[in-house]
Amino acid sequence: MDVNLVRMARTSQGFATGETTSLHSHAVMEFAMDSTDIIARRLIALRKELGFATQEAFAIELDMTKSTYNPFETGKRALTFEAACKIRRRFGVPVDWLFFGDVPQIRTDVLAKIGPEPKRTVRESRTSRRK
Repeated sequence: MDVNLVRMARTSQGFATGETTSLHSHAVMEFAMDSTDIIARRLIALRKELGFATQEAFAIELDMTKSTYNPFETGKRALTFEAACKIRRRFGVPVDWLFFGDVPQIRTDVLAKIGPEPKRTVRESRTSRRK
């Protein structure tokens, strides 16, 4: 099967008339996330730095079981976005750092203007009322 296969998606909603095309292949759509081994090393370092001696104690703090958390830290399973969000919510660790080793940078002037929850525009407010 060709890895550059392009599929066309049509919406089933009557009011939407547009079409979109996208590449549909795991090889093509893959992004440059670090390996599960590197992410596992970050998780181990984070857990120890936060003072958790065991995976079980850390998992409980994240509201998950040790058997769910363990494969992330051993590199046997890729860290899920849901688990990364739990770490972010509980400890304030950026998801970008967990997956890529990057600390996200937002220009302070932009952040000051939009705030943590940007205001809705008039158009967005009308759209949300229709739903």
